[in-house]
Amino acid sequence: MGSDLSARPRTLPPSKKSARKSLPAVIDSANRAIALGAPPTQAPLGAKHLARFHLRQAETWLKDGKTSESLKELKECLAHARTEGQTFVQELNENLIPLFLAIGHLENRESRFKTALDAYDRAYELAISATPIHPLWLAQVCLNRGLLYQRIDKPEKGLEDFNQAVQCLLSLQESSPEQISLLAQVYRNRGELQESLQLTEAALQDFTQAIVSQNSYAQPPDVQELAESSRKLGLLHQHQGQSAQAVELFSQSIEGYLSLLAKGRQETRQNLVSTLLNRSHAFQELEMYAAAISDCDLALNLVEEGPYPQREALLIQARLATARGLLDWKSQDEAQARVDFLAALYFYTALKEKAHLAFELEQVRLHLNLARLWQETDHERALGHYLQVIQGLKSQSLASEAALLAQAYQERGNLLRETGQAEAARHDYLAALQKFKHLAPAKRLPVIASMAQTALQLGLLASEKGQAQEAHGYFDKAIQWLGPVKPQNTVEPSHIWVQSHYFRAFCRVLELNQPSLALADFEEIEAVCPGYVSYDLACLYARLGQLEKALDYLKLHLKSEYRLETSEIKADPDLKPLRKLPGWKALFKKS
Repeated sequence: MGSDLSARPRTLPPSKKSARKSLPAVIDSANRAIALGAPPTQAPLGAKHLARFHLRQAETWLKDGKTSESLKELKECLAHARTEGQTFVQELNENLIPLFLAIGHLENRESRFKTALDAYDRAYELAISATPIHPLWLAQVCLNRGLLYQRIDKPEKGLEDFNQAVQCLLSLQESSPEQISLLAQVYRNRGELQESLQLTEAALQDFTQAIVSQNSYAQPPDVQELAESSRKLGLLHQHQGQSAQAVELFSQSIEGYLSLLAKGRQETRQNLVSTLLNRSHAFQELEMYAAAISDCDLALNLVEEGPYPQREALLIQARLATARGLLDWKSQDEAQARVDFLAALYFYTALKEKAHLAFELEQVRLHLNLARLWQETDHERALGHYLQVIQGLKSQSLASEAALLAQAYQERGNLLRETGQAEAARHDYLAALQKFKHLAPAKRLPVIASMAQTALQLGLLASEKGQAQEAHGYFDKAIQWLGPVKPQNTVEPSHIWVQSHYFRAFCRVLELNQPSLALADFEEIEAVCPGYVSYDLACLYARLGQLEKALDYLKLHLKSEYRLETSEIKADPDLKPLRKLPGWKALFKKS
């Protein structure tokens, strides 16, 4: 929702004709006649005189905040003016349109939407019927009516008005600072509406145009509008995971807000604080924790200097403690990181108790960090934090975080398996797999490795219980899911793709008696991780009677970093057929 409705109403400058002192509002007919300069018994004056009288009455009522009375007077004014013809109506337009707009602003601010829409509709009728049409007037009306439509949940109508406003402003032959500022506002507000309709690409284009429209002209930009547009575009990039672009845009926005604050524009302080917190979060995503802390410190100073409620300081302190914890963790000071994360949880809890603000996802992530920090030293505490994570992510408000819930199930499953709780681990792995399966294709790709890892663990658990076919099925799933990310270059043995093929190969050899199929898996591994399974290939080829191939792979193994002790190789029964070959003894002499 844009700020134009309340904070920055777009109205035309008052005309010179309306600058003269307004008459006091008069009610009864006798007083009206006196004010008009005629005795009560005199016949009604001309329509032009009456129209101007009602116009002045409307101005007077509006100054007193009486919008309903002002609107009635304006309707009376129009009724009289139209009897004199369109030319006279247009003569009054420069007074009528700003008044209708002002009434619309005030009514909208008080949530009297029906009256506000009536006022904007009247302004639109006047602006569209003018000859020639004044594009700036029409654009101002369309912008403000579009914002009202957006507020009363009629986005399609709002989009129509924003589109018309853009067309009007682009049709102007000469650009002025007012036109450029207004065009930027329209682009920004249309971008916000497009974003709410999940038209992300269109929103990106609009926010970009809001910035470009100001930077492309010789006139100095509207600093506040430029700052707001930069922030909106930064938020959109942040939501798409493009943290570096977000930081750049937030920095432009912060620079603008700081310059306005230096000029005494205290109303920009809140947006400055919010943008600093946005940039702090983006810095965290980039693992630039010191910069994140610096932004939180500055935001906290701004809040302490201004008339802000306690909740602002609590939120900043929570973000600050989180950034400090991440920095400590990166610096391998795990004890201090735990203290910082617990402090952040304390501030978020205080926010919920004192301001009824629940930052559920932030608290879930803090519990997840604490679970990971405790994994090595205190299994019970780690499991306690995983429980908090899983319970938190099951709430309806975090239903969209299915990928994170799956990740939590998988991690807890690993910990349970490590502590000998195989059945509980299996339950968590299955829950994780279920969540992964229901992810949209676009959300699956970033977590494919986790999906495969979960399937791999289920396969290993099944294998430990002697359920070879079930184990083989899980290994198959892991390899199938990893298809889009198959390694194209050399990788480490710990790579999930290598491990999935490795365990399926051994399942085929040892449990399913499928040595030929196992060979295919080992060959795949050898292609991307040279030497890692060369010994396994030598043994398998020897068992299949292909002794020359077995000897070739044994030679590769002896040259690899994974080489076994010579005594172990010579004692391996799988390699017994190779001992009769001429190259057997020579092989060890060379090695």
